[in-house]
Amino acid sequence: MKSNNFIIVVFSLACSASAVFAQNSPSAQKPIQPNAGPKVSEIILKNLAQARQKSEIPREQREQAYAKLLEGQRYIWMSQHTRSQAARMQNARLASQALQKAIELNPTLSEAYTALADLTRNTPPFDITAVDEAIILAEIAVKVQPNNFGGHQILAQLYTLKSNLNRGILDPIFTQKAIKEWQEIVRLDQRNAEAHAFLSEFYARTRKNDEQISALKNWLASAPPLRNGFYGQVFQTENLSPESASVKLGAALIRAGQTAQAVEILSQAVADEPSNTEVVELLLEALEMADAGTSAKAVQALQQALYSNPENPKLIAALAQIKARTEKPAPK
Repeated sequence: MKSNNFIIVVFSLACSASAVFAQNSPSAQKPIQPNAGPKVSEIILKNLAQARQKSEIPREQREQAYAKLLEGQRYIWMSQHTRSQAARMQNARLASQALQKAIELNPTLSEAYTALADLTRNTPPFDITAVDEAIILAEIAVKVQPNNFGGHQILAQLYTLKSNLNRGILDPIFTQKAIKEWQEIVRLDQRNAEAHAFLSEFYARTRKNDEQISALKNWLASAPPLRNGFYGQVFQTENLSPESASVKLGAALIRAGQTAQAVEILSQAVADEPSNTEVVELLLEALEMADAGTSAKAVQALQQALYSNPENPKLIAALAQIKARTEKPAPK
């Protein structure tokens, strides 16, 4: 009996000692919530200010910075090509560390700011804080190197989102900032269809008709992109094709009273895409205001469109309307 009591006492002491050890063990302590530290952009701005006071960056240090930039880009690529959420976040963290190190080694390496801005806006959580942080980083990139295309593109896209384009009442401040950045992209790439397309939309919303028509003409003359990209995200039912530019340009020319140009643009659009009822209707609208000479120019395009789409009532009506205006009555 005494033996059993002794065993119970020993067991109780052991349990008590284990509990005390567990409470004092680092792994058992309550996790300490990290204090909210400074943002990456704040650290970078501080380092950039200090770097301006120093002499020229040594070549070896610049090479190390470029190596870190490549390392960061490799982690970004790995993050984008893995299905595991944990692996994506881990690669994003490693990419951020590498890019920050690149900037620390060479604060004038604008590509590192651009990559870090793009990483910031594309890494969860996707909130307004991340957008603002990405904007600051991209602004540093274009300040360090004014011809940084990627930095201007990020700013143009994020300012467009904050402008509320296609989502309600325009924010006047971010509208002007977005216009300025899309203009910078045009400066660096004169045939950038997306930049001209967004400029045309902003000019339309701000009632700048002449600027809108000019932007639409530039869009029509631009190199057609392979993807709709950011434009497709903002305007989900539209695309960056030359056909879309023609429709918008024709409508803008009609509103501006430039009927002859509208008929010319829309006639070609109808010949290229006879099944597009919107183009045909716009052409009919333009023809109602056109004189006989202008209307006659649309006959050949409409006849060509009618050959490929002979049962289209809109095309038949348009062609009949033009002939009624242009053909001389038969002598009695």
